[in-house]
Amino acid sequence: MNKIAIIDIAERMVRTFIQATGAALATGAAGLEVTSLSSWQALAVGGVSAGLSAVMGLITAGFGDRSTASMVRAVDGADH
Repeated sequence: MNKIAIIDIAERMVRTFIQATGAALATGAAGLEVTSLSSWQALAVGGVSAGLSAVMGLITAGFGDRSTASMVRAVDGADH
């Protein structure tokens, strides 16, 4: 695994954390009965999701395009 793949995994972790935390907070703020999480619990959901994203990135780095965490092979002529 190279530096670009590590940066790719880190970016995916950060995105996943922000998305999962935002979703958990939004469902609580909207008063939906799906969940009634505190802010700390919402952050925990984001953290666990980010950790799982990192694990998946490490696993999938060996497949597809080996310079990223994607399982899809690069298309000829695509920028990356």
